Amino acid sequence: MSAEPVQQSHPLLDHRGPWSEEDYLALPEVEGARIELVDGDLVMSPWPDNLHQRLVRQLCSELDRQALDGYEALPGGNVRLATGQINIPDVLLVTIADRAVNDAADVLLVAEIVSDSGRFRDRILKPVLYAEAGILWYIRVEPTPRLEVVLHRLEKGKYVEQKLAGAGQRVEIPDLGLDIEVDALLRRG
Repeated sequence: MSAEPVQQSHPLLDHRGPWSEEDYLALPEVEGARIELVDGDLVMSPWPDNLHQRLVRQLCSELDRQALDGYEALPGGNVRLATGQINIPDVLLVTIADRAVNDAADVLLVAEIVSDSGRFRDRILKPVLYAEAGILWYIRVEPTPRLEVVLHRLEKGKYVEQKLAGAGQRVEIPDLGLDIEVDALLRRG
């Protein structure tokens, strides 16, 4: 007599049809992956490398240190861009509140650190989605071949480049009282 294999279920494998926000928010964490909800589909990307994580930490620290009263910078966080669409920016500047999902209307700024596996998403797809959701500021950080920070402002439904800054330069956002030193993003500690 041989034993029958045990069938184990998993919410990612057993799900049929489009994903709702409820389905998405009920998912367990998947170690080593980041999962976002885009138009009823799940988009999974691998966890970023150390440089990416360091840039996230430092940018988040710089933004949080200078944030307007009532706002905080977070390293990642669910942002509802539209019904059935929840993205996780690398860094967001959002009103202070304890919640599982932030509405785009509560987000002043999002930032993406461009990674090898996410170039298209970070440079093309996510800026379009953030603009459609009405998020006023978008920062794109290009780590290679040399560190550059590109600031965009929403104008007439699209992001328009305001500043491209490299080593030894700064990115200022007077409306938000922010002044980001590019070199500070590479410092440790």
